[in-house]
Amino acid sequence: MEKEEVARFHRDIYSSKKAMGDIRSGLNKFLDFLNYGYNEQIEMNIQQKLNDIVQAANLSATVREAIVKARVGQGVFRRDLIDY
Repeated sequence: MEKEEVARFHRDIYSSKKAMGDIRSGLNKFLDFLNYGYNEQIEMNIQQKLNDIVQAANLSATVREAIVKARVGQGVFRRDLIDY
């Protein structure tokens, strides 16, 4: 291990009130981000893209179905990741 890695491993970053305040502030900003409605905007965007794919005349039915299934799977994975 390099010297900085060893120092980082042994550093007690939560030892001061300022450090705890910084962490609290960051978590509050993250909660604001989640509550902003970002998820709803993404869901609407995904739904619009799915509709565009379904209505695309230049794609075969098989290709459209495969793309839609992949997009739906991505949304489920994203939602599960955010919930985690």
